[in-house]
This record gives sequence, structure tokens and C-alpha cells, in this order.
Amino acid sequence: MQWLNHYDTIEWTTSGTGIFTPSNDVEVVDYTPSSQDIAIGQIILTLTGKRDPLNCGAETSDSKIITFLKEPTAEAGDDQTICANDTAVLIDAVVTNEVQIVWTTSGTGTFSPNNQVLNPTYIPSTNDISNGTDIILTITASPEAPCAEEAQDTLTLIIDPLPTVDLGADFTICEDDTVTFNLVDGVEVTNAATFSWATSGDGTFTANNILNPVYIPGSLDIQGPGPVTLTLTVLGNNTCDLNQSDSVDISIQKNAIADAGSDLAICEDGITITDATADHFSTLNWVALDGTGTITNSTTITPTYVPSPGDISQGFVTLQLTASPVNPCSTAAVSEKSTNYQFTSRGICRSRCNYL
Repeated sequence: MQWLNHYDTIEWTTSGTGIFTPSNDVEVVDYTPSSQDIAIGQIILTLTGKRDPLNCGAETSDSKIITFLKEPTAEAGDDQTICANDTAVLIDAVVTNEVQIVWTTSGTGTFSPNNQVLNPTYIPSTNDISNGTDIILTITASPEAPCAEEAQDTLTLIIDPLPTVDLGADFTICEDDTVTFNLVDGVEVTNAATFSWATSGDGTFTANNILNPVYIPGSLDIQGPGPVTLTLTVLGNNTCDLNQSDSVDISIQKNAIADAGSDLAICEDGITITDATADHFSTLNWVALDGTGTITNSTTITPTYVPSPGDISQGFVTLQLTASPVNPCSTAAVSEKSTNYQFTSRGICRSRCNYL
């Protein structure tokens, strides 16, 4: 606050180039600094009071220094796009004339080492990544008093998702089947630019660089003993220039096989079959195709067949062995053997047929 007494005239002067309002010859004025004043950063305002020459002619003056504080500026830098497994280094941020810097986020990530340094690293949170929305990062520069207006700027952080691949659960095919995939781009496989299939076995793919090839098992695949592992590797289609893989084990079920054994001649009191074989089956079943005798243990590999009088009169009967397949195979194995009745005398039969 300035005050002045006992003057005839007064005058305000400046070391700068600004303007006094309403004029420079009144006690209370407003000073509007020029751009040059502000650029220099400081000026001196002087108030001089004078007496007329006929009234002692004295004069006095007083001065004050005016310092101009520039308002803060803030530049957050260019927008960024990062992969979901990366962090964003905010290296391009620039601020001036600030007393404090604060970074904030529209997401839930964190700044390292903290949010009050000029060039922190932003670490996206799990929610930032999974939400799939852009993150807005804001830098705020606070002014030095008496300036009151903060400076703010923002950048947009785009988080590209990682490629994903999910081949699902392991499964089993029959030995004469092929493996067909029905993967959906955007569901089981996402954000993938290229595909690459591989096998642990000796089978072949109709094409190993497409999403859904057909896999044809090789002879070693079918022989076993273990499953065949098929692996799909995908490369990201965005800034996530990395591979992601998933594998599935394919077990190969062999078809059922059955051999009822050789045809033979038997005695009229029946026989237990001991030369039949079967493998890779779920159940066994013996039936007499053209006889009316009795089969015991018909669901085992060693049934007993006792011919009926009609069988003996007929002189022969055909026995059929059926081996049902194991899922997912669907074809049963069927084998037949014929039995002939050559003797009707029990005594003669026993002496002649013991070797059967």
C-alpha cells in the first residue's frame, strides 16, 4: 500500500514498458505489464511526489520491485500403446514453473517410484488389462503463489491384449479316425496373427499353419503306448509380438479284435473253448448261430458249449464270438468257428476225441 501527502503533482514511472491505468498521475493505479516485462521477470515501479517551484519545489519518491511468476505448463507426452505384459514409461512429459507434479490415472494401476515425479513408470493393474478400455493418464502442475491456476495435460494409454489359445481337455479317438478341430477365432484363440501346429508323434496335419487343420495319426501314434501331444502356437497380432502355446493329449483307442479259434470236431458231450483270443474290447459274447445247445460263461473268452440233440443230429454247429469295441470306437469284431460231431458212441468218442 502506498501513501503520499503534501504534494502538488505525482507521477508513476516504470523500468519496463507496461501501462498505468487510468493514468500515471493519480495515486491509485493499475499496472498492466507488457510481454517484455513478463519475459524479463521483474520491473521497478516508482512513485514521485513534487511541490511546485513556487511552493518550495521539493520532490520525493519511493519504489517497489514487482516480480512476475509465470504460470505452470504441462505436457504429458504422446499417447502410448503397450502390450498387456508391459509397463508405460512416461519419458516424454515436460512441465515448467511448477511447485508440485501429480500424476493420476483413470484406471487402478500404480506409478513407480511414485506419482509425484516427472517421468514415472505406469504399471497397469489386472483390472486395467481385463477391462479392455483405454487408460487416461493426467499430469497436473501446481503453480507458485500468488498464481492459482493449475496446468494439466493427458495422454491415452492403449493396452493391447496378449494372444491366447485354449485347446480344451484331452480326448480319445479311435485308431481309424482323424483329429478335427473346430476352434473359433476370438473364443478359443484370440489376438493371433499366425498359427503353427506341431505333434509329438509321426502323424501329419493337412496344413500346420491354419487354425483348424485335420491331424492324421501315424503308425507309431496308433501303436502307442502313450498319447500323442498336439501343440498350437500363436503369434500376437498387435504390439504383443510374442508366442503363446497350448497342448492337448490325444489318446488313440485301438479297434476290438477277436478270433474264435480254429474249427474243430468235438464229442457229443460238449467242449470248453481254449484257443479263442480277443483284445481291445469292452465286452465279449458267444452265440450259436445254427444250434440250440447250451453256452455257459458266454461272456468270457473260454465258454463251454454242450450240444443239443438237434445239434448232434445236425452234425455241426457254428459258434460266433463278438468283441464289442471300447468307446469311441464303434465297430465290433466278429469271429466264427465251426464244430462238427463225428461220433455218437460215448465210449468211442472218449477214446477218439481226447486229443481235441
